[in-house]
Amino acid sequence: MSRLNPEPSTATALIRVLLLLAMLLAAFACSGDPAANSTVGRAHLALEDAERSHWSGDGSRPLQTTVWYPAPPEVAGEEWRGGVFRFGHSALNAPFLDTARRPLIIVSHGTGGSTAQMSWLAEQLVGAGFIVAGVNHHGNTVTEVRQWPGGFIQPWERTRDISVLIDQLLEHPDIGPRIDPERLGAVGFSLGGYSVLGLAGVHLPSYEVWQQRCGERADSHACQLPPEADFSFDDVQSMQASDPAFQAGLKRGEGRFHDERIGAVYAIAPALVALLEENDSTPGAQAIRMLLAENDEQIELEATTAAVERAIRPVSSQASLWVMEGASHYTYLAPCTLRGRLLVRSLCGDPWGRNRQAAHAAVGADVIDYFSHALSHNESQGAPLDH
Repeated sequence: MSRLNPEPSTATALIRVLLLLAMLLAAFACSGDPAANSTVGRAHLALEDAERSHWSGDGSRPLQTTVWYPAPPEVAGEEWRGGVFRFGHSALNAPFLDTARRPLIIVSHGTGGSTAQMSWLAEQLVGAGFIVAGVNHHGNTVTEVRQWPGGFIQPWERTRDISVLIDQLLEHPDIGPRIDPERLGAVGFSLGGYSVLGLAGVHLPSYEVWQQRCGERADSHACQLPPEADFSFDDVQSMQASDPAFQAGLKRGEGRFHDERIGAVYAIAPALVALLEENDSTPGAQAIRMLLAENDEQIELEATTAAVERAIRPVSSQASLWVMEGASHYTYLAPCTLRGRLLVRSLCGDPWGRNRQAAHAAVGADVIDYFSHALSHNESQGAPLDH
């Protein structure tokens, strides 16, 4: 396992971004895929899972979904912004470029975020010929009026969101015929990274098991509520005793969420991995690649890499790991506006010498290369990539 060197200056970082983008564009152009020159189309779908309830107990679980896809190059894209974040350029409700069947990658956002935060990666994947979709995970997203503790404490519900989303996209009259069901993958950031591991055969411990393990290592970041949470463990205990929707979610958490349709997953700075133990993964798990940040302020790097060695590598011969030097946890959030960089340093500030756009270009190239190999019809599991 080797590491990427941090960019020594802004000028050098910009040069590297241009070189990376040039190489990606050249590769896509040579591939003959018309998506290389397409506009990124974007659509929003109001889906729901009727088999699970809203955290309030009233109605079905919402699956507010964004889909990115290749659109005709003559369709003009527009900048998409949200608060202090820039979510790239895309054409809302644009027509599809063609009727070709393409691989589908599901993206899963981090704690308290939104699927829009993954747009920097989604747009790169679309340019490489993929369709991308993501859901705002109910109870754990900034797009909802309030937080729900179950959305934070029960990450397996996010994993189930992804499987249900795949079901519904495959049945969608316009999107389904354009998806190659034999080439499905998932990529997630932070809690989203942990969530996609469950799809690949990693058993996400139940809340009861999580409590037991945290009793032995209470100081671990994986045993603390995230900074985005506006509730306490006392609130969780109260809901555990009296809230039917919360209790139903805990019961579901005793199961497994392995989805064998998923050919490979990519976890970016995944949370909670440090608590995984031997026998937490299914033998013969799908291809797994993990990206960690050297200066991650939310995730313990040493404890996480140790957990990968004991819990994931023994059951996934395709497991690989990359540690990006100079990166922090929030390097993998969407780029920020100038206002954000000045006023919201906690989310928009990057370590000295690290350019967020340069990091995104490097990660995008790696993700595209990884899924292009791992989801190949001729080599379904692909070869692991080690930088």
